[in-house]
Amino acid sequence: IGPPFSHQSPAVMSVFFGDVSPANQPDFYVRSVCRLVEVYLEKFFPEGVPLVVNTHGWVRGLGISLVREVYRLVRPEHLVVFRSSEGSKNMPAYWLDGLSDNIKVCGVTDTVPAGASSP
Repeated sequence: IGPPFSHQSPAVMSVFFGDVSPANQPDFYVRSVCRLVEVYLEKFFPEGVPLVVNTHGWVRGLGISLVREVYRLVRPEHLVVFRSSEGSKNMPAYWLDGLSDNIKVCGVTDTVPAGASSP
């Protein structure tokens, strides 16, 4: 074991999205995620390799719809939700409604007061 840069592996597949936000191409964003999930299911799921998905932090409007769509495509067993002490930065409570009752959700809240900088 060592620092992350000492044991990186080349990507099996990646998609060049070509934008800083999925807002400008939401359909392409969802199609890209779908393709990546297909490759995972074909090549890695049968071998028991876990899938970790890090979604964007856009928590309002179209952002919630896109996260819900990623969730629907991936169908995770576990979900880690990072919460801010600033409530306006958090996903609304309803965002998981109707998606799954079987998921294990773990919430992690920051400990840095609003306006303060972390060490």
